[in-house]
Amino acid sequence: MTPGTGMHTKPYKGILFLDVDGVLNSEAWFKSEEYKKRRLTLRNGTTEHTVNFSAAQIANEKQDLDYHISVLRDTHIDPVALENLNWMLEKANLAIVLSSTWRLSDLTRNALSQIGIDHYQERLQGITPFMRGVRGNEIQQWIDQNEFKGKFCILDDDGDMEHLGVYLIQTSWKDGLTRSIARSIVELFE
Repeated sequence: MTPGTGMHTKPYKGILFLDVDGVLNSEAWFKSEEYKKRRLTLRNGTTEHTVNFSAAQIANEKQDLDYHISVLRDTHIDPVALENLNWMLEKANLAIVLSSTWRLSDLTRNALSQIGIDHYQERLQGITPFMRGVRGNEIQQWIDQNEFKGKFCILDDDGDMEHLGVYLIQTSWKDGLTRSIARSIVELFE
């Protein structure tokens, strides 16, 4: 599979296999004043869905879908990490394959489409299959199924990439996607 060209005037240079938790959010984000402020704004007098709220906890809930999407969109994505991602995607001209557990639920996939990733629908080339195992094997399965032969890298806070570890640019749960990490990915595709 060749990455799409969509509205771009030139083809993508490669694919970014994108994780979300530990990349677009982090411990630093969840401890920040901005996060607390956004959470209070959404709370509207109740703590029912905001205290210890995670993508995994709401993945199976069907009630009030729009509310859950807004909570994920507005509280679970660090705007600085998102800015770093958009800067990197633009500078390196990358397509996306979603490898995060966020790919497993319609709810979290819908939230991702609304968080502000530049040209998300256009950049998104697919999602990795779920194989209940090592993420690197899921990524390899996507590469094989799509007969992808181009350049790629993996952006993730976990190191479970097996033989694909050489393609991993690892963030930390502590800080998520920093500008320094984004810059290193841009340099890979120059």
